Amino acid sequence: MTKIIYTLDCKKNKFLKISVAVIAVSFLFFLHCYITVNGFHHFSSTQWRILYEERKIIHLNKALGNMTKDERIRWFTENLSRYNLLSDAISAQFPSKVRNFFRNCKIRFFTTWISNPKPLGPRERLSMESVFKFHPSACLLMTSRPMHSKKGQEILQPFQNRGFRVKAAAPDLNFLFSGTAAEGWLRNITSGKADPGKIGFGQNLSNISRLAVLYKYGGIYIDSDVIILKSMAKLRNVIGAQSVDPLGQWNRLNNAVLVFEKGHPLVWEFIEEIARSFNGSQWGHNGPYLATRVVRKITHRSDVLFHILSPVAFYPVNWNQIPKFFTNRTADSVEGNWRGVKMLQMEKASYALHLWNKHTKNLCVEEGSIIHQIFSKCCLLCGQRMFVQRKIYLIL
Repeated sequence: MTKIIYTLDCKKNKFLKISVAVIAVSFLFFLHCYITVNGFHHFSSTQWRILYEERKIIHLNKALGNMTKDERIRWFTENLSRYNLLSDAISAQFPSKVRNFFRNCKIRFFTTWISNPKPLGPRERLSMESVFKFHPSACLLMTSRPMHSKKGQEILQPFQNRGFRVKAAAPDLNFLFSGTAAEGWLRNITSGKADPGKIGFGQNLSNISRLAVLYKYGGIYIDSDVIILKSMAKLRNVIGAQSVDPLGQWNRLNNAVLVFEKGHPLVWEFIEEIARSFNGSQWGHNGPYLATRVVRKITHRSDVLFHILSPVAFYPVNWNQIPKFFTNRTADSVEGNWRGVKMLQMEKASYALHLWNKHTKNLCVEEGSIIHQIFSKCCLLCGQRMFVQRKIYLIL
């Protein structure tokens, strides 16, 4: 284990000392929440390594943000192995593995796990459980290099032991992107002709790879922080609105849930747009904003048939209100009424709930909260151990 030593001159560096103290307190609170859930004996050397790796990724992303375009391109091309963009013996198995996996499969779900090397946490596993809760005969394919491993198989084994069809496969990007505009995009990125951007590249890779998988195979794509609330088997060629204007017309779409048939022209247009206007330095440009841009451009075309569902379908609560779902403030009548209305809306019209992991991943969940109720209903394998300790638990 690497030992890090900080030397502080207390007279000249009071601000730095206070900053380090704040960081230390925050880290101790994180440990408290984690240990509350898992118990100290479960906090293994592997989990310490995961925390260390996460810190490294954060510092790496900050460093890339401070580089010039040329410096960033040079660094990226010299470190391509970090991102597993090039085909190898492992990814070469992808086409045959997927073909065999999808044999006699009527409902196909996809998710990705690219940007973070840690194994799936409880929240992501619960997302998987929710898929099979309402689609017990579905197939769930996880395009993921980290999960295409012995540790990944250990995580998936409990699902497979229950008869659920789930598989992780390291994606062959050359195969997935072949014949689409993504093929040229990948060539430019790997050859140093395009800027990978300041944002963590895994996020942008997820945006384009989900489209390629959906275009090639067809099915239902969900982000790993999406919880399924009812069967989606009857949905065809739909995308969800994230928000609407005062007149009820959509003004922003989101790509956290996508339901499209194989070779759908809208997915093709999404891939064309991300390859044509890729911007790896602006959050959302290659994701939600891209979907919004493309749909606005092609609404007049009669050859592109699809439906836009209202926000309640997949995004019943927006990112700035989702923290209210994690608390159980019964004393606040206004918030209590709002929560009650939301629950009724979701029970009637919601197919899924996006947890907006960027804003909620470190939130503690109070017993009796909306999230607690939803997690309890969707749980297939986890039992009740996640929900009962000290009335507060943490989904990492």
